[in-house]
Amino acid sequence: MRQLLLVALLFEVVFTGFAYCAWHAEKVMLQLTFGDGSDEIGIIGGGPYDDFDAEIAVNRSGEIILSDMVNRNISFFDKNGTNVSMVSSGPLPHNYVWPSEVMSLSNEYFLVIYMNKYSVYTGGGDVVTSFLLSDGSFPISALSDGNILIDDNGSLAVYTQDGGNLGEYTDNDCVSRSIDGRYVEEDVYKYSIGCLDHKYVFQLPYSLIDYVSVSPDGSLLAFVGHEKQTFKITKCGDILGPLKFPSAQFAEYEPNPHGYEVIPDLIALYGDAVFGADGNVYTWKQTPETYSILKWEWVDDPNDPIPGPDAPSELGVTPSTTGLYLTWKASPQDPGCVDSYQIERAGSVDGSYSSIATIEAGTLNYNDESASAGSSYFYKVRASAGGSYSDYTETVSGTRPQ
Repeated sequence: MRQLLLVALLFEVVFTGFAYCAWHAEKVMLQLTFGDGSDEIGIIGGGPYDDFDAEIAVNRSGEIILSDMVNRNISFFDKNGTNVSMVSSGPLPHNYVWPSEVMSLSNEYFLVIYMNKYSVYTGGGDVVTSFLLSDGSFPISALSDGNILIDDNGSLAVYTQDGGNLGEYTDNDCVSRSIDGRYVEEDVYKYSIGCLDHKYVFQLPYSLIDYVSVSPDGSLLAFVGHEKQTFKITKCGDILGPLKFPSAQFAEYEPNPHGYEVIPDLIALYGDAVFGADGNVYTWKQTPETYSILKWEWVDDPNDPIPGPDAPSELGVTPSTTGLYLTWKASPQDPGCVDSYQIERAGSVDGSYSSIATIEAGTLNYNDESASAGSSYFYKVRASAGGSYSDYTETVSGTRPQ
């Protein structure tokens, strides 16, 4: 009698060497059996593990599109995993694959590709628009501004959702596959990845990243395939809570006494990371009986905030002809991940501070024209990067002359 042995752990989140981990435990978003029915997914039989040909994508609202290339249909699921619509290909030659690919766009829409036809769907399965591109073109990724990056016969071009060509695309790092890190020392590799007008600079103990995606909060998600790990990286390069994906699970088996190869029974297989436009991480799980979509959600811990940039310094205040004039020394990450400075003011050193201005990065002064003549004020400044903040400067005070 054979005993079943899990040869890999199920799901684990790895904390060692990193901080601020807040990936919630995996959630089963939907589960299907194999077949050709409305609540089933197609499977190709004939092997010990069988196989299926399917893709998933997730839009900003958490709605899921599942393409079933065996049964030639696409199914739309709401954020709770309920099937709300199904679209079939209709009659096609036997050797045609439909759809060719699916992906989420930056809004609530999905892109469905069949050969050189591109169709935009709502999360409920309604067609918004369709357009044709030349033969030999194929999609690379969706961009955060709602446009689509296309490989147009060897050159990268940006297209609108209704097929308009906006010209050449040059921000290649963000859509690259297999991004190499620069060796620093043993188990330390430095990455500098340009995405959406920002360069993410960070270090990992691995020499290769398979692919990346920018989350709605501005952080970078990076998947290291050979380690089955996803990393969340802030705009300032801090590594937040790596997520360890599961390995395949097989039954233990007795070696064949005649030397023949023995193929163990499958318990479960898992896919690579799928980065949803909602900022969460998804993958598929296959058992002999079912196909499931799993989700990991990132939730910030209010007691352990995401680290921000280093604080600005040397805040000073002097009277001006029109108010009180503030100056400060830049955060060490300006230029870099800093996108703005927030200026706060109070009527006393222990008083209630409120924000009076937000100044773009690179600007290191502010004239407070709202200060009343003859009144004293207390000020402090902090830097912002993608929604995370630095510590404040030391508080300074000034009085506007009468």
